[in-house]
This record gives sequence, structure tokens and C-alpha cells, in this order.
Amino acid sequence: MKRRQLLIAAGALATIRLPALAQTPVAIPRIGLLWIESSDDANLVNAFREGLSALGFSDGKNIQIDKQFLVDRYDRLAASADRLVKSKVDIVVSYGATAALAASKATSTIPIVMLTGSDPVKLGLVASLSKPGGNATGVTNYLTDLGAKRLELLRLFYQPEDCNSLGLTIPDKLLTLADEVIE
Repeated sequence: MKRRQLLIAAGALATIRLPALAQTPVAIPRIGLLWIESSDDANLVNAFREGLSALGFSDGKNIQIDKQFLVDRYDRLAASADRLVKSKVDIVVSYGATAALAASKATSTIPIVMLTGSDPVKLGLVASLSKPGGNATGVTNYLTDLGAKRLELLRLFYQPEDCNSLGLTIPDKLLTLADEVIE
């Protein structure tokens, strides 16, 4: 009888200790989305989710997406950015300059990935396009600073015979401008 009680007690102790030996659960990374909502946002969010899915991430399974979309309420972006920071998201993805600025003011430690058409350097979001520094990075379609580089590349790779054979013509004024930029 004592042997049976000893085996039951040993079995009970083993089951009590098993959870302590099990792996600790891994926290699911949280992504905070911050922007002014528009009719195009459904496509943008779907594309964002598809991109994450292609990398093996799925909302609710191995990542969590927290959306802070505001319809024409620019005055509430700062409060929404603060909510994302207080909820301890791991990264903020912002769309538009106003949302990026609100996220930047809300945190200097949480990484911010922005998509904007404005100049992030002039807005004070990054130190430079080539070396952003700080906690903000992302994509801009701001064209002014890149125009000179495009002209330089055009001149570098422009071969009149190649363009003519493809039916492309590049105005002489543009080539002259490219030469001036390179010098």
C-alpha cells in the first residue's frame, strides 16, 4: 500500500513540476497602424496583410495588428498615437505625414515605419534620407531630392542609339540639365 501511495505522490509531483519545465510562452509581436482613413485604405490594409502573410505572419496567430484609423479627424491623431504607445505595440506603421509626426511625438523608442509623400527631413522625422537615425524609417515618394540623382543616372546610362531603337526620345534640354547636375 505504501508503495502505491509513493508512486501516486511521485506522479503528482511530476505533473506539478511539468508546467514549470515547459517553455515560457512567446509574446506575439504587436503592430500598430496609424493613419487617417480613406476609401483606399481597405486595399492598403489588404496589401499590408498579404505582404506579412508572404513572410509567414498572420494576424491573430503570430502577430497582432492594432488599427487606429480616424476618419477626417486629424485633431485626434496625437491621442491615437499615445494610445498605441501606451498599449506597448512593438512597431508603429504610419501612413501620411501627419500620422508620422503624431507617432514621432508620441515615442522616441518604438520603431516607426512611415509611408509619406512629404519630405521627412524637412518635417524633422529623420536626419537624412540615406541615414534616417532615430526611431523612424520608411518610404517616401518625395521627388525633389531624387530628381537630381535621376538626371545623373539618365545621363550616365543614356545611349541615343538604344533609345532611338526603342522609339524613345529624350529632349536635349533634359540632357543639358543632366549634364549641369553632374558637374
